[in-house]
Amino acid sequence: MDEALWVDTTNALANAAESVVILARCLAVGPQLDDWRRSGDEIRGGDAANALDQARGMLERLRGGEGEALAAQIETLLEVLPPAWD
Repeated sequence: MDEALWVDTTNALANAAESVVILARCLAVGPQLDDWRRSGDEIRGGDAANALDQARGMLERLRGGEGEALAAQIETLLEVLPPAWD
């Protein structure tokens, strides 16, 4: 694997890891949902809606090909790395 492909691939992994962290935060809206359900708090409900809307967009991008592209980049790395431990 040449240096440019190595850098592109490792950068893609770092970006994907950051995206997963953001996705996890967007999905962690249980307290806001509970507050909205219990009291009808519009601010908490709106916070949950905003976060879930962002999560939906991220998941649509993954479904639309970003996930497949990342899997291909991982396969490329696995071809040059030592075997995974059993």
